[in-house]
Amino acid sequence: MLSQMGHNLDITGAWQQAERHFKRALALNPKSVDAYLGLGFLYVHTHPKYASAAEHAFTMALALAKDTPLAGAHIGLTFAYYYQAKFRDAVREAEVYLALHPDDATMKDLRDLALERANKAGQ
Repeated sequence: MLSQMGHNLDITGAWQQAERHFKRALALNPKSVDAYLGLGFLYVHTHPKYASAAEHAFTMALALAKDTPLAGAHIGLTFAYYYQAKFRDAVREAEVYLALHPDDATMKDLRDLALERANKAGQ
């Protein structure tokens, strides 16, 4: 968990070290769902400029997990898509997550906001 939030640690270079560790883990085991999830969360929690990289990491985690539900990946993808102004994709991922956790009010709010933005953008 601390590695995922490397940018929040009060240690110089913690973010870069966290990214290196996740990438090294993936070099050792390219099928590590957990490493892709961790890397995706590092990116999506850092800054919207990393949204595309987060999207890739979460997509890889879902592909490797196959039929195993990964609610966290859907949360991460919702934010990654939203940050990239891919609002319909964000709505879709929020709906997948809400199918697993229908009472999550925060995700409902994000879904509604993404839907509103999609409609305004004509997506």
